[in-house]
Amino acid sequence: MAVSRKTTGMMRMYQALLAWAQVKESDMLWLETGDTPNAVRAVVDGRADFVMAPPTGEYIYEAVASPRGARYIDLNSEKDPEGAIRFQNVGPMYGFAPIRNGPKQIQGTWAVSGPRMYWSYYQADPDLIYNLAKWLDLNYDRYKDKFDTNRWMTLEILLEGLAEVFTPVHPGLKRYLIEKGVWNDLYEKRDKYNYDVCQAYIDAYPKVIAAAEAKGISVTPSNDKWIEFWENYKVQNKLVMLRKHPSLEVNAPVTYYQHAATASETPAPVSSPTPVPQSPASTDVPIQVVSADGVHPGSKAKVVVKTAPGAEITIQVTLPGTGTISAYPADKTKTAGADGTVTWEWDVSERTRKGEGTFTFTAKKDGKQGVLVHKIEF
Repeated sequence: MAVSRKTTGMMRMYQALLAWAQVKESDMLWLETGDTPNAVRAVVDGRADFVMAPPTGEYIYEAVASPRGARYIDLNSEKDPEGAIRFQNVGPMYGFAPIRNGPKQIQGTWAVSGPRMYWSYYQADPDLIYNLAKWLDLNYDRYKDKFDTNRWMTLEILLEGLAEVFTPVHPGLKRYLIEKGVWNDLYEKRDKYNYDVCQAYIDAYPKVIAAAEAKGISVTPSNDKWIEFWENYKVQNKLVMLRKHPSLEVNAPVTYYQHAATASETPAPVSSPTPVPQSPASTDVPIQVVSADGVHPGSKAKVVVKTAPGAEITIQVTLPGTGTISAYPADKTKTAGADGTVTWEWDVSERTRKGEGTFTFTAKKDGKQGVLVHKIEF
């Protein structure tokens, strides 16, 4: 197995892959190459059999086009859910999805997938982050074709990421999402949960450094004594593992560290309770779905509903898989005409997952309200 450097952070992903395959780390021969491009080239020239690398680097294009060729091993979590669980018990910050970028020959193969978004210090200027988020959203059409992966930088995909990510949202971004009308109680609850989990690490880290230095342990990533000390400190203080959440409604399983674990000795997750969905508030204002066409990835959706004439009606689209609240349609709230009919049209991202989603319609008129939850297959 080729690896750039056998550091703790780098090895975690490899250990997770071995856990999926049920192979012991001690049974592997490791080739350290110094960086990822050289690790990939070690596979191409036959010095190694495997490497873990993102699919978009130029060295991947070179590897696939080489005389020996190269391919990605399929990590389809739907076909092998038990293997995927073994992987995530070691590498809890990652999920799995089909490759959509990189050489055409590898697209569609399932691989490791992590949250894709911009990261910043939580203390970064809120105005800066607010204006950056706003510019990226409002100017998407200006930059989406400038680079291949730019097309995934939509507000909808950002929200999908926020449904899964394990870190809190920057206050500047949160401010913009509130302004856009897409931030809701579910995002707020998840954000508070993520903040508290991360803050526990922030509070613990200076304490464990002081404790290690008091014992004469050098705090460096290459010091096995320090790594073991930190791992055991997490066990003793019941720090919760950072894990990718399965959806906006359901938190990741709560997993506590048990001891300084190896890849084959990882703690089993403890399932979190599944929340009970709220029932509609009332049906005082009638709502009926007339039609819902083109609600598929890469298509143009057209949804027609009928309500009381003059009623103000809002649509909320919950996407399959993650439970993300979609940013579309942009004009969520409309007023019904004399015949009570309201129509929404929007482009469904081709990256939207297939599966069952929901439309939630809320109609208000004369102090009364009606709510309709309509399930829809994407």
